[in-house]
Amino acid sequence: MSEILFEQFRLNLRSRKQRTLFGKYDDLSREEWIGKLFSTDVEFTHYGSLYHYVPKPPTKGSEVLIGRLGRKTYSTKNKPPEAGLEEYINETWRAGVIVVDPTEHKDGQKVAMQRLGDVGSPLALLPRLIQALDDQYASDGVPFFTSINPIGNSRKFKKFVKKNRGKITRVTFFLDVPNMFSSDDEYDKEMKAYRDKDHAQKVKIEISNPDGIDASSKRVSYTAEKAMERGTGKVTAKAMGKNNTFSSQKTQKNVKIQLDEDDSDTPLIDQAEANSNRIFGRDEG
Repeated sequence: MSEILFEQFRLNLRSRKQRTLFGKYDDLSREEWIGKLFSTDVEFTHYGSLYHYVPKPPTKGSEVLIGRLGRKTYSTKNKPPEAGLEEYINETWRAGVIVVDPTEHKDGQKVAMQRLGDVGSPLALLPRLIQALDDQYASDGVPFFTSINPIGNSRKFKKFVKKNRGKITRVTFFLDVPNMFSSDDEYDKEMKAYRDKDHAQKVKIEISNPDGIDASSKRVSYTAEKAMERGTGKVTAKAMGKNNTFSSQKTQKNVKIQLDEDDSDTPLIDQAEANSNRIFGRDEG
């Protein structure tokens, strides 16, 4: 058994106000669109490396989508002694598991990706994968703007604020207008107004004062908590002093679970599917 690290993200889908004439997928719900995207085999390049996403065929009765994102790698090897131990370039692939919950509920539309150093950072790779999947259907007209954000730990923002009380000069929120709202939520009401009245898909809010701002105010802390815990955006902050900064992308939530990478009877991808609730940080049962 070994400890496998999965990093958690949230998908945000915003309906396109102007869709293409006779859009092929306009009738799909958000859940159906996520299902279509992550059931698509796609290849793309990222910083000069070739990547390939391969979905696993759906499992009957399973609500999650599973796939692997692999990177083509090269290494120098040597031939056997009888061949003079000559060097040659060995070409192979290394892949991490991706688990997707496409369903619409309070903790739904999540993505978790296995972190492997020789594959790359999920924080960088998943947005690029989303772009590549969207591009596959661009000619037919995609029904939603799809983005993905890490789910952060808002307690670390509060800790930064407490440590730098009176010294914080700037807080910036980069927010995706969420697709799910609750009527009694102040944050949701404000984001809904941006969407419905201003037709916004993304919102940037910056609060600054060279003499210091009150970053512990209810409005700032509430917005940071919703953006980070819900995974609807990014929060950055700067305080007086050299290199005294904060980024919510460095506070990402992850889950470590015990899986058997050497189990030949049950591949890691199947183990991940069976343990999807734990991977998403939910209680079993």
